[in-house]
Amino acid sequence: MIAPELAYTPHPYFYAEITVDVVRCKADLFRPGFPKWLKDNFHVWRSFEHVANEIWARGRRHYSARTIVEVLRHETALRETDSDYKINDWNTPDMARLYVLMWPERQLFKLRGRN
Repeated sequence: MIAPELAYTPHPYFYAEITVDVVRCKADLFRPGFPKWLKDNFHVWRSFEHVANEIWARGRRHYSARTIVEVLRHETALRETDSDYKINDWNTPDMARLYVLMWPERQLFKLRGRN
């Protein structure tokens, strides 16, 4: 096992491209508009991923994706008056599915079928 501090982290541009490609390859798991939303709001995804990783690192093995989104909304409202955060409730299940695909060893969210 590679120590976390030695693990390879791709350049942010390539990480964005890799992430969008994962969504495209598994398109049947996501709402049709999610790939475009992800490209336009990649910073939101990175924040979601960061919080989910923190929760995992603290030992939680089950958590609510909606809670993470509400925390991000709350923190953004406190920090910024002119925010470019665009988190629609429709994007929450897609971000949870993406997290499970990007971090397959971390089944943090209980996923349901896509509506």
